[in-house]
Amino acid sequence: MNLRSLAQELTEPHLKIKGEGVEVVKKPAAIAELRKAITHSIGEGGDASNGKPLPLDGQALQMLMDMERMAGDDHWNRYGERYFGNLEGLIQKISKDDHSDEWEVWFKRIFQQWLDDIHALLHPTKVRRLDGVACPSCGQAIHGSERETCLVINCYEDGTKDLKKPHEWTAECRGCGAGWSGKKMAWFRLAIAGR
Repeated sequence: MNLRSLAQELTEPHLKIKGEGVEVVKKPAAIAELRKAITHSIGEGGDASNGKPLPLDGQALQMLMDMERMAGDDHWNRYGERYFGNLEGLIQKISKDDHSDEWEVWFKRIFQQWLDDIHALLHPTKVRRLDGVACPSCGQAIHGSERETCLVINCYEDGTKDLKKPHEWTAECRGCGAGWSGKKMAWFRLAIAGR
């Protein structure tokens, strides 16, 4: 995608092709979705008048603050001046300006990373955990201080409980980062069955 397309996904409602190119859906701006997630109860029956605080999504708030800080720093480094508007205005300004190749590549990478991070936070991929099964790569079944399951299989269609076709499944170890897909999935199935 080019810089303007990435900026549009971040800052404006846009059309997206869903599934295998059969359906076109209108998606809200990614940053607008992130802002809504921060105070998700407002307008949905949440009422601070009863003395209870409104719940906030701390991860979404931190992500937005990090994006604003980084965008401000990048603007200062690129233009040598501060930007006093909102994040959406700054992203649109950057997308319309001409940049050297280095800055163009940098902004494209950052905008894409922001889109990926927002999507991962707000629309996490549903996976099947393989509790108690050791990773064929590192031998761990659990990892981290929270003792989470290492092996997961991505076998569901995005945002649904419908299974993907088996040849589309992927597996990963969240402990060591190893991953399996395509023809390597056959080896993976054999490796975990033999343990």
